[in-house]
Amino acid sequence: MLTVTEPVLKQFDRALSRADETGAGSRCLRLVRGHDASLSLTLETPEPGDTTYEYEGRTVLAVPEAFAGFCADKMLDMDEQGRLVLTRQA
Repeated sequence: MLTVTEPVLKQFDRALSRADETGAGSRCLRLVRGHDASLSLTLETPEPGDTTYEYEGRTVLAVPEAFAGFCADKMLDMDEQGRLVLTRQA
């Protein structure tokens, strides 16, 4: 299962709070395959089968079941510049 650090969850919560002002409603950030086979985030409603991550009672991230195997040994964190980093856990 993907490990997501608290700083990342907090940052996602802040981003969603700003999106709420524009009508994001109950959507969260969802991991999706990008155009070049990379992973990216979109603002979507979680789907059945997604693994979800919460921060202070709010769902902030959804990871599709299709990515479960790929993400099993990974950690989503932030580097010193505040960029998201996906690394393999030891």
